[in-house]
Amino acid sequence: MTTQTETSPPIVAPAQRSLADLAVTLSEWLPRQMPGASDFHISDIQYPRGAGLSHETILFDARWCRDGASESRGMVVRIKPGANKSVYLDDMFIEQYRLMKAARESGKVRVAEVFWLEEDPSLLGGLVVRIGSRLYDNSIKSKLQRLQYAMKGAA
Repeated sequence: MTTQTETSPPIVAPAQRSLADLAVTLSEWLPRQMPGASDFHISDIQYPRGAGLSHETILFDARWCRDGASESRGMVVRIKPGANKSVYLDDMFIEQYRLMKAARESGKVRVAEVFWLEEDPSLLGGLVVRIGSRLYDNSIKSKLQRLQYAMKGAA
């Protein structure tokens, strides 16, 4: 008799980041998206298993206070892949956001509620670290700027 062992599907993502760092970033970013809300806490942050190849997809729970009442919600952040990380030539990230939002608002298609689109890749991409007086900037925004300068020099 053979027994089958169940295994969890693997994490499939174009890149993986420190989830602890992302939780801090999200707890600083969410208040700017939700005026009047405060005291944000991010928990249960994790990559889904077996999904998310075209974009970095991360699940988390958010808790906050608004008007003295505690609120919470399970959320998903989808992060546009950086250069050379996408499996597609054009990931159509903004178009996907607009389509999901329109489908939800029409009420004709069952789609999870879409809240915000953050177009500034420097907020969730790359890493900027200061050690003493030295700044190490490996953010996507800086990488794109360096690429733009290099392309201007080659033209």
